[in-house]
Amino acid sequence: MNKTDKEINLPDSLLTRLFDCTGTQSQDTKGFLLFYINGNGQPSFTSKTSNAMGDLALHKFLEIFLLSNNENKIK
Repeated sequence: MNKTDKEINLPDSLLTRLFDCTGTQSQDTKGFLLFYINGNGQPSFTSKTSNAMGDLALHKFLEIFLLSNNENKIK
């Protein structure tokens, strides 16, 4: 799991449950990216993926989402 803060305010049990709800029955398709505001009022990020390919896929999806969102705002 990747954490941007040394202390994460979300319980590991919550993150594990979220991870378990992702993907398919196959264990190699699970993962999530989570952006949230931490207890200090700062933006934070955590992720958990079952492998590097899942990590790359989620990051690419985020990139596409942000680019399309910005293009829609410009129009």
